[in-house]
Amino acid sequence: MIMRMMFILSVSIVMASLFITTTYANAAPDNIQHEYAYKWGSSGSGNGEFDGPTGIAMDSIGNVYVTDSSNHRIQKFASDGTYITQWGSFGDGEGEFDRPGGIFIDCNDQVYVADRHNHRLQKFNTDGEFIEQWGSFGDGEGEFKLPSDIVIMDAVMYVADLGNHRIQKFTSDCRFDAQDGLFLLEWGQHGNNDGEFNAPIAVTRDSTGNVYVADSANNRIQVFTSDGTYITQWGSSGSNHGEFGFIPDVAIDSSDNVYVSDGELWNGNPNNNRIQVFTSDGTYITQWGSFGDGEGEFDRPGDVLIDDSDNVYVIDGGNNRIQVFKVVADTEPKPPKPICPIANAVLDSKLAPLVQELRETRDNVILKTESGNSFMNTFLALYYTFGPTIVHWENENPVFKEMVKITITPMLASLSILNYVDIDSEGKMLAYGIGVILLNIGMYFIAPSIALNRLSKKFRKNQLDRKNHTHIQKTNHRKEI
Repeated sequence: MIMRMMFILSVSIVMASLFITTTYANAAPDNIQHEYAYKWGSSGSGNGEFDGPTGIAMDSIGNVYVTDSSNHRIQKFASDGTYITQWGSFGDGEGEFDRPGGIFIDCNDQVYVADRHNHRLQKFNTDGEFIEQWGSFGDGEGEFKLPSDIVIMDAVMYVADLGNHRIQKFTSDCRFDAQDGLFLLEWGQHGNNDGEFNAPIAVTRDSTGNVYVADSANNRIQVFTSDGTYITQWGSSGSNHGEFGFIPDVAIDSSDNVYVSDGELWNGNPNNNRIQVFTSDGTYITQWGSFGDGEGEFDRPGDVLIDDSDNVYVIDGGNNRIQVFKVVADTEPKPPKPICPIANAVLDSKLAPLVQELRETRDNVILKTESGNSFMNTFLALYYTFGPTIVHWENENPVFKEMVKITITPMLASLSILNYVDIDSEGKMLAYGIGVILLNIGMYFIAPSIALNRLSKKFRKNQLDRKNHTHIQKTNHRKEI
């Protein structure tokens, strides 16, 4: 245990600093606010009316698409709610639906729909013309039980497979001639432990590629790497800050803040009916909403859409409408967001790619250990007491910034060793970790001590030689006299 903690201590000092770059720089201002702007929709089956709206998405020109679940169709609107068109009807044929759920639009404006009760995904163009479909009922690879949500990023698609209590990952390379839906991997099973799910109903990704899952019946948000490695979670059942009732959706804004639609508690208590906002590590920021049918009130809020300007569109399911909330302009000047001293020192230098590689090592090695997570949480509390001050000194004094960069270069180089080795066990982790510790001790303490000792001896010898030389000169001078 002691040796393990020595490894964590050595490597995490740098890794925790790199961790700050993500969590601190992306943190939202404390006064992030949205205000009610407008709404559209009512109960019914006519144009612009809804019966159980569920999913919402936006294309590249700002048109909004809504899965009108119990009407078994997709409706398309302008961003102000003006009706444009619709497609779909009840059935299991191409372009037909049985209670469609989540909807996503990719970089080429191709529309993906989770056709829940047909246990498949369907793909259309923005006019509703059918392109392709995949999936069937089952629990095998590429099979579904009530697929409920879709997100696409970096040529891959993640599907919340609600009835199988898992996330499935598929290919999706954003080309019109692409064959989407080739199975890549899956993770999760029924349960309430880390990485397990009870009705995972929604999935999304942040700018770093981490995957956020609304683990609805466990009343929590779970966060994973892109390959399904568990990172963290937050939430429990309740009505306080950071507690949830039924969670229909989770969404990410441009600053990687996390928006959670928080519906009623399982006992029917309507006290939640709100949108809660968190930082990417689950720190509570703000909330709005309460039960009702007035402006800014909700009856079972559903999917959340955040546009490029961070305006928020909310499916207000029980009220059969869409509500839109615009960002409140902040006129108060804010200080620049500090980043970590290491990242600041190497910014725009040749060391920057190395720092990015080390961030990946942090995610794939350090954060996979319980003690690593524990150490980083403790270290970050200490780090915030001096990190921003060092950044300020770096920005005020280019010479000091260069000194920091020179000082950390050997450590960064030694840690880069971890990028080229396969650490798949605690034994290997300890071995390489101890090697890194010894290497850094040698570079920062032993080698400088030896060098200083030799310089000191040489200096003392030179002083003695000069003293002897002066003494000889004086003696010879006396003899001459």
